[in-house]
Amino acid sequence: MRANNTPANWELGDDVIIPDSISNEEASRKFPQGFKNVTTYLRYTSILSNNY
Repeated sequence: MRANNTPANWELGDDVIIPDSISNEEASRKFPQGFKNVTTYLRYTSILSNNY
């Protein structure tokens, strides 16, 4: 399962969307740098390296 969704013009360091199929607990493990909750189903995080 993919851990994030990116737009077509995404570049390393831009925000990505964490799918709602991933729980907050799992997102915390996958993205230790943290993430931003916009709503209960929309969360963003930044990917700063190719090792995600």
